Amino acid sequence: DIKVLEKEIRNNTYLDNVRIEEAKKLLIEDKLKVYEVGEKVGYKNIDYFYYKFKKYVGVSALNYKKTKQLQ
Repeated sequence: DIKVLEKEIRNNTYLDNVRIEEAKKLLIEDKLKVYEVGEKVGYKNIDYFYYKFKKYVGVSALNYKKTKQLQ
């Protein structure tokens, strides 16, 4: 059913947003490596975390971490 699929997509998008926002905080505040942040926010596949982070934020997680830590 299309409505079930749409709801599932919305839920996944919401969960991705929550995870990425938490990852952004951890990348700035913690001394964790990027892959550790991905694992900590719930991504079991680190390549998928890299992909999702860049999709939602516009830059790689590593570049985000480096840029924000310099500010």
